[in-house]
Amino acid sequence: SEGGVISFRAVLEHAAGNVTLGDGAGTAVPGTISTGTLTVDTTPPADFTTGSVVTHGAPVRAGYWNSGNTGVTVTVPIASGVLGGKVGLQAKVDDFPGGNPGGYEELGSRISVLGADVGAGIKDFVVTLGDLGGLTGYSEGGVISFRAVLEDAAGNVTLGDGAGTAVPG
Repeated sequence: SEGGVISFRAVLEHAAGNVTLGDGAGTAVPGTISTGTLTVDTTPPADFTTGSVVTHGAPVRAGYWNSGNTGVTVTVPIASGVLGGKVGLQAKVDDFPGGNPGGYEELGSRISVLGADVGAGIKDFVVTLGDLGGLTGYSEGGVISFRAVLEDAAGNVTLGDGAGTAVPG
């Protein structure tokens, strides 16, 4: 069941049927429980909405990425259930000729969720012009959408609802 811990023990027997781990008289005795265990965790992190999107560099205009901008910060909410897991950021460009057949793309690697992140309740991702310019379909008038990825320690993943957008202009 969810949260249960599974331990292992073994009795070894070779092809002739002789017990090789037992009480010395050939009687099978349960082996010592191993120090390795498995914890059952099949529940993904809770649903969430990716946080705010704020551009850097003058002039800052809500909802726009312009020639004066140097980066953007995307805030991701972090809950205690992902401590020891990972968090990542994805983006995609919509509304450009031909559409975006690949959908969301990873912006960098997923990073570990630390106790300080859980304590703060958020993790800020700073995205550079180079990161955004490398997105498929990045162009004047395209709409960049962001979403976060939360992965718990067991590898269960939840994709955040989309965050604000920036429009290259």
